[in-house]
Amino acid sequence: MGYTRCWMTTGNFYDAQTVKIIKKIIEIAKTDYDIKIKGYNGTGKPTVNTKQISLNGDKNNNLENETFFIENGVKTNFDFCKTARKPYDIVVNAIIQLLEEKDIIQNPRCGEGNNEKEAKELLQKAKKLAQNKLVLEAYDKDNDIYEALIEDYDINYLKNIIDIITNGKEPKMSQGEPVDWFLITNTHTGTPIEYFDMYEKTWKKYTTPKPPKPDLNMGKENL
Repeated sequence: MGYTRCWMTTGNFYDAQTVKIIKKIIEIAKTDYDIKIKGYNGTGKPTVNTKQISLNGDKNNNLENETFFIENGVKTNFDFCKTARKPYDIVVNAIIQLLEEKDIIQNPRCGEGNNEKEAKELLQKAKKLAQNKLVLEAYDKDNDIYEALIEDYDINYLKNIIDIITNGKEPKMSQGEPVDWFLITNTHTGTPIEYFDMYEKTWKKYTTPKPPKPDLNMGKENL
């Protein structure tokens, strides 16, 4: 059968927070481990929502194998995914560990020599990040004013908001001054993660050069 992960599902439902953690697993796998997760056939985007989880490795680099698939709330006596020890196996493993914790999956098992430690570390990173809410803020450099726009757990959702706001127009602060930066800030640490430079029209990591660190207790008005 090749390298195979097996399990059974209880029929219990996973929730929206579980979805957020799985999305973080996929995000961190790419940024920290250079593992690209694709859709069911190794192309496109993975499906991760409150209906189902469906993903595979990257077919473009011959890193796909069998689809990992979980249907929410459906009980199975036996299910499996042959990963062939390809890199996406670490992601599959991390998700199985998470779903076992939540009593969605029971009796997971696999062959020898898998990356259990790496998967556990990946899961712990994802759980920590999923607990940290993010806030999207506008910043006026000349007047040193921050204005909170929206909070969410998903950084890509906040980036999409910027795409909408900046489409064909120059965003303004509430007092009419132009926005210099949009920042995505970790509400737990108060540290910006990334910022959108309105002059260069691009996202940048929060490194030098950078906007000042915002005070999350200042200027919390909506645009």
